[in-house]
Amino acid sequence: TVSALGLFLCVALAAVARADRRARGASAAQVTPLQKVVQMLEETKAKGKAEKHDEQVQYAAYKQFCDDTSVEKERAIEEATATIDKLTADIEKYAADAAMLTKEIAA
Repeated sequence: TVSALGLFLCVALAAVARADRRARGASAAQVTPLQKVVQMLEETKAKGKAEKHDEQVQYAAYKQFCDDTSVEKERAIEEATATIDKLTADIEKYAADAAMLTKEIAA
């Protein structure tokens, strides 16, 4: 009976030791808090890079729009300035013609 009790204790200890090793192996397969933080940082880094790329694409499109608009507005200003100069010359010519005709009528 004593040897049966000793055998029982040895078997029980072996079972506990095996269960402990399995538990440790299972916890080793799980992600540690530090690994989770590293994983979250890597995900944040990847997300940041993707957002940066998206912003660069958006900025490039906006810059192209601004450049195109600037060229268009400069051309419109040049055309408007030319029109103003022509109309100013026409006004001066018509004012001179009116003054000359006024003198002819008065004479």
